[in-house]
Amino acid sequence: MLIYTAIDDKKKARKIAKKLLAKHLAACIQIQKIKSLYKWQGKLCDEKEFLLCIKTAPKKRKKLCKKLRQMHSYDTPEIACISVKHWDKKYKKWLDKAIRK
Repeated sequence: MLIYTAIDDKKKARKIAKKLLAKHLAACIQIQKIKSLYKWQGKLCDEKEFLLCIKTAPKKRKKLCKKLRQMHSYDTPEIACISVKHWDKKYKKWLDKAIRK
């Protein structure tokens, strides 16, 4: 499973990533600098953000999303969960081991 969220600050993104990894809720989190354009409260926003691509297992989704909402600084954070149909066998084995507590 891949879970995506964006946040406005690199330090916040790293803090969230480290906390999710420490709690074994994620196996790997990629952080990318992005440019986001969106409408918020009737205004067009053009912002720099940091996209977190969180790799985890479906069984960790609820706890991970709950923790993400608690730590996120946005009033309405994007939390998009995407099921992965197939992981490479070796990668999946590593992922499962990484999130095992």
